[in-house]
Amino acid sequence: MSLYITVSDTPTTVQPGDKYVFRSPISVTEEAYGDLRYYEELEETIRRCIPKLQELFFEQIKLHVQKDGDYAQPGVPFQNLKEATELGLTPVDAALVRAGDKWRRTTNLHKREKLGGLPRNESKEDSLRDLAAYALIAVVLERQGYNNVNS
Repeated sequence: MSLYITVSDTPTTVQPGDKYVFRSPISVTEEAYGDLRYYEELEETIRRCIPKLQELFFEQIKLHVQKDGDYAQPGVPFQNLKEATELGLTPVDAALVRAGDKWRRTTNLHKREKLGGLPRNESKEDSLRDLAAYALIAVVLERQGYNNVNS
């Protein structure tokens, strides 16, 4: 599997395990943007973070593919969310409700953790990853026009 991204004017194909894919997208002049140190710091931050984010993105894709089989028949992505129309909700509504549930769970786990408590079932990281997935699924459904009950 490859993930196609653009981090500069040149498209780049990223493979799992790639260690460094960053190409500086910053091409500025001091006259246009003032103090270039800000952009140099931003570039360094991106250089440090991109490999970590890339690793998480690949993990997230793998997790989504694994979990999708539990929620839908093969070839029918987001089937469980699309069936929300039977309840008068749009598939986007359903994804946002699920994201909202994950947000509430995450904040409760975070508060409990600050007081020294431990999660009883699902970890905070698992909830955060599910939250990210539902947010992106809502974007996909919105782009595909599933923002009304008759979709």
